[in-house]
Amino acid sequence: MYTTLSGKEISLSKKIAKGGEGEVFEILGNRGSCIKIYHKHIRSKEKEEKLKYMVLNPPSDLQGINYKICWPKDVIYKEGEFVGFMMYKAFDNSLLPYHLCQPLIPKKLSNQWHTTFNRKTFKGRTSRLKLSVNIVAVVNRIHNNKRYIIVDLKPQNLLVTAFGKVSIIDMDSVQIVQNEKVLFKAPVSTPEYTPPEASDIIRSKIPITKDWDTFSLGVLVYEILCGIHPYVGSAKPPFDNLNTIQEKIKENLTHVTKGESAFSVLPPLQKIFYDYSDDLKNIFKRIFCPYKIGITVRPSLDEFGETLFNAVALLEEDLKKEEQKRLEQEKIKKKLEEKEAIENYKKLKNDYDLTLSKLAVHKSDNTSLRKQLEETKNKPNALVPVLVICLLIFMGLFIGNYSSNDKLLKEYNLLMDDYNIDTKNLKTEVSSLKNEILKSAGYERVSENRRLELKNKIKNQQREISRLKVKSAPITISEIYFDSWDGDGYGFKKKRNNLPRSKSFYLYPSIVYQGKVDQTLKLKVMYFYPDGSSDGPGANSYKIYKGIRNVELSGWGNRDGNWLNSGNHKIEIWFDGVKIYQQYFSVTDD
Repeated sequence: MYTTLSGKEISLSKKIAKGGEGEVFEILGNRGSCIKIYHKHIRSKEKEEKLKYMVLNPPSDLQGINYKICWPKDVIYKEGEFVGFMMYKAFDNSLLPYHLCQPLIPKKLSNQWHTTFNRKTFKGRTSRLKLSVNIVAVVNRIHNNKRYIIVDLKPQNLLVTAFGKVSIIDMDSVQIVQNEKVLFKAPVSTPEYTPPEASDIIRSKIPITKDWDTFSLGVLVYEILCGIHPYVGSAKPPFDNLNTIQEKIKENLTHVTKGESAFSVLPPLQKIFYDYSDDLKNIFKRIFCPYKIGITVRPSLDEFGETLFNAVALLEEDLKKEEQKRLEQEKIKKKLEEKEAIENYKKLKNDYDLTLSKLAVHKSDNTSLRKQLEETKNKPNALVPVLVICLLIFMGLFIGNYSSNDKLLKEYNLLMDDYNIDTKNLKTEVSSLKNEILKSAGYERVSENRRLELKNKIKNQQREISRLKVKSAPITISEIYFDSWDGDGYGFKKKRNNLPRSKSFYLYPSIVYQGKVDQTLKLKVMYFYPDGSSDGPGANSYKIYKGIRNVELSGWGNRDGNWLNSGNHKIEIWFDGVKIYQQYFSVTDD
């Protein structure tokens, strides 16, 4: 049975972490705390006394909305023997920020990590700056107690969530100073985060100051912002023989202070540093500048945190300017489009009037044709071919004058109604003539052949009408490409094929088309899946302009991705009940 310093009994639950010093367990009935049990060779009287001091002298404000200091709350014993300590538990769903200090976020992490911390997006850059502000604030709270220096500050001493909440852990390894006297030393430090003056401080046996943590914190924040250690790079002579980061730190050899010209090879990620504000670049220079004990003073963490916070504000201001610029460009584009529409109005009006006059002629021809059909009731069946020829001539004239204008399309549908009526009347006449011909021997076969011939011609004309409706459609589509959007950022842009399944969120197809006139069209989008099923956002209205243009159609999918099965798919675009374009594309398991 485990007990606290005051003798209270506690029970351990499941193991949640394991490290070089021991194991961490949850506590039954206490969700806000956990217990670290040391390995036997780590347990000592000095460590027990250090933890007792820390329990009695904690920093103020150990927890907030966006941070937790996992400070020792109690000392833990088993059968009277010191074994570990109780501490505050980190935020749920936390991970070591090591992956944020690398060039790329691992694919295995959830989509939330990628959308929140993608360096290529505005949200990703601001999220990394805000996370850095939270980390600096946590360390500053520990320093404000004036007793504690973390010393071994590195990514492994932190836990962060995908929403930027920070927990600082391994607090039992800090240096403790009281009245300028070291009560308990920090046992270790990591070379890649240790300042250049470290060897001089250790040699002189003086207390480590908060400037040590400021250097470590500068390296850590730089890695979060740029994805690379600030001292990585191949230097020019006489420093070309320095290979390790530790060697370069001792010589203050970083492009932040020495400039790019001091290096023969500087990794591309280091260039990200130069995209930030001058104030932020300057404070990094002051953190990494040559240091002399007792003379040099690195920037305070208050100043460091404020500079990071101001960098967020500058990015947001730049975003507002970009948005204003975009809106102004859209206004200019709209005015140009309105001007073009006014210029085209007169020409379109003339075309419309001319088309109306031609339609009037066709209606007159249709009236004459009806009259001829009435006259055939008492005439020999030889007139039937004449009527068919007249019908085909009428259809040819009608189709030849078909226009893509939406008003003309309505007129076209009216004429199609007339055509259906004429066809019905013609069939009635054929039936009547057939009855009369049956009275004459030898004419039955001729009449049947004529009927079949007429039927086939009508079917051929119907197929021709569908083909001409596609050919005469108001737009001609040449290709389709897709954008994938999850509400916060793009999964991909302008892909025509091989869409990655995990990044296929809401698919927004854009059609590249050639429009015949400026007008609003109702287009229907349909997706056909590998299993034979189909679905889509249905029909919606879109503004179409004259000339070769592109327009984005309605989106379809979800923000989580993986809604499309891998395999071959098809997208179809329909207008006025006719399929005017189709395109095949594949979805792959990336």
